[in-house]
Amino acid sequence: MNQTAVGSISPFTDSSLDTRQFAIHIENLGKRFGRVTAVRNASFSVRPGDVFGLLGPNGAGKTTIIRMVVGLMKADHGSVQVFGFDPIKQRREVLVRSSTILESPALYPRLSGYDNLVAMGYASGLHDRKKVEEVLTIVGMLERAKDRFETYSLGMKQRLCIAASLLTDPQLVILDEPTNGLDAAGMRDVRELIRDLGQQGHTVMLSSHLMNEVQQVCNRVAILQKGVVIAEGTVADLLSAQGVIRIRLQKEELENAQRVLTENGWSEKVSVVGDLLEVSAQAEQGRDLNRLLAGQGIYASEIVAEKRSLEEIYLELTGDTATLESKVQA
Repeated sequence: MNQTAVGSISPFTDSSLDTRQFAIHIENLGKRFGRVTAVRNASFSVRPGDVFGLLGPNGAGKTTIIRMVVGLMKADHGSVQVFGFDPIKQRREVLVRSSTILESPALYPRLSGYDNLVAMGYASGLHDRKKVEEVLTIVGMLERAKDRFETYSLGMKQRLCIAASLLTDPQLVILDEPTNGLDAAGMRDVRELIRDLGQQGHTVMLSSHLMNEVQQVCNRVAILQKGVVIAEGTVADLLSAQGVIRIRLQKEELENAQRVLTENGWSEKVSVVGDLLEVSAQAEQGRDLNRLLAGQGIYASEIVAEKRSLEEIYLELTGDTATLESKVQA
């Protein structure tokens, strides 16, 4: 099997915190492979009840962090705690509280979905077949439970693996690229399932290189670039903090308007695009900008506040102008 199943912008760095209040608490985490630094001084926290997204392109260090969180890999420096426990020194305490799916879904191909779950339940000391039916119902697979695993679509296989991760009622579910390789329908089904898990009280951490996916299902996010956490916070706060206001003016007024804004502290946040001024600002600041320009006799014909997507925020934070993989796979 090629699947391993294991039972704000300013990250938290206060050593006086009681880390048991967090589902996952990571501080100054680092990991190197030879000359390559996979993770560099990463710090972030996942609160109980979060659907937390670990977001970044392939090679950003997401899977390496997950492997350190579940105790499959030892950090070179820094600390990882899961519900206050060290995943290396207190592995059992971490495993009984969490379930992790790494890499692509693969169970016994000639067994039915139901029998696969029964076998995994027995391996975990679970002999309650009602629990098997319960998790199959949760992931919407009860009607196909008697079909062989090899007959399932990739999306169905992924849902069955998530069902397997729920057999032990884990407090924390960790999913590594859960929609990787799925078609549009499969991606939609898995996204809905992840949202449902959060609503049912599970804490979920998922990794993804698909910006739109994380924006749709997560309430908190850490954005990674080359092993470095470059932003962390709620999705709502990140989107709000990185908004843009577009001000439409007569072309002959653009230069004067840009000067007025520059002289009043907006020099690094304003640019001219066609007959528009684009200002990096929160939506509620549109009134202030309008008042400032009107005070100088400059009147806008239109002011529109728009929130940027996580993809646009990522590009701005990293200065990366290349096309992201999310555009290719959207």
